[in-house]
Amino acid sequence: MPISIEQLTSEAPELLAQIKKEAADAAMAAERERVSEILAADGDPAVARKAIAEGTSAAEAFKLFFQAEKALRAAGLTELAAQATPPQGAEEPAPTAPANPAPADQQLAETARKLAAEKGIDIIEAQRLAFRLHPELAKAWVPRPPE
Repeated sequence: MPISIEQLTSEAPELLAQIKKEAADAAMAAERERVSEILAADGDPAVARKAIAEGTSAAEAFKLFFQAEKALRAAGLTELAAQATPPQGAEEPAPTAPANPAPADQQLAETARKLAAEKGIDIIEAQRLAFRLHPELAKAWVPRPPE
């Protein structure tokens, strides 16, 4: 048969007082242990105060300490980068133009088409002009057999 609080209060007040005291002692010991673990981590004081006040478990507080430390380090690196002097000494090399990956015959043909359109000449004359304007392509040109 279950006993109610009212029954225990009227029939055995000493037992009720002892149960309450033991429960309070256990709760205080658990809270003291939680707070001690949080403070022993020696993390960010603001995060520690907030975790203690909100009743956050020690394991969750450790995660919060880690996140706060990451944010602090990132801010420090950003500040350090902002304070750094620009590089001194040799200037950076000028970017080079990307090489045309097309074969020489295709580059010459494209140049000839453009010249024929721009100058209003026939394609044979434009090809001769393209060869004269780009001797490096003319040297690299290898005739293909007809298909």
